[in-house]
Amino acid sequence: MSPTRTREPFWVDGLYLDEYGFYGFDGEMDSETFSTAGGHVGRNNMPALLFDLVQRGVLRVEQHPAVVVEAWMKAEFPARNVHPEFWVDWFETAGYTHNGHPSSRPEAPVTLYRGCAPERQFGMSWTTDLDRARWFAERDLSHGTGNVYVYQADSAALLAFIGEWGRHEAEYVVDPYFLSDAVVKVLDEPCR
Repeated sequence: MSPTRTREPFWVDGLYLDEYGFYGFDGEMDSETFSTAGGHVGRNNMPALLFDLVQRGVLRVEQHPAVVVEAWMKAEFPARNVHPEFWVDWFETAGYTHNGHPSSRPEAPVTLYRGCAPERQFGMSWTTDLDRARWFAERDLSHGTGNVYVYQADSAALLAFIGEWGRHEAEYVVDPYFLSDAVVKVLDEPCR
């Protein structure tokens, strides 16, 4: 049975949803088309769009590395929509970027902060901006407690830096494999 192709909701020729609700594309997709498609499916659906197109083999991260950073920075909670394992793989395939451009990783460790509920302390989004981390800790009070965590990140743990190019949060994307209770510490007392 071939997929049902629903083209009407999309303004990108060749983009469709199959009968199971997964995105597909006729042909190979490039980064410009991905950006346009992401604008039409909605920013919070960009991680799913990336996942589906990469899984189908119609979007190749190694050929279009900018799509990874774009899908990450546009979505509100990218690691909740697609498992971190996939994000790590995509970021590693894309190579380290600084504001969306290929770059060398920082040579010295970077002090990073994360504001969140305790159960999310090993997440992938970190910042060099302590005030921004405190803002996120206060924002995460829906879970009862928001803490600010500190982490001295070695260059191997860093997947990308998104500053001026993204949401202006001085964000580092970190490989969660490197995170543990031994290296991530509470900096500020809990916000309530």
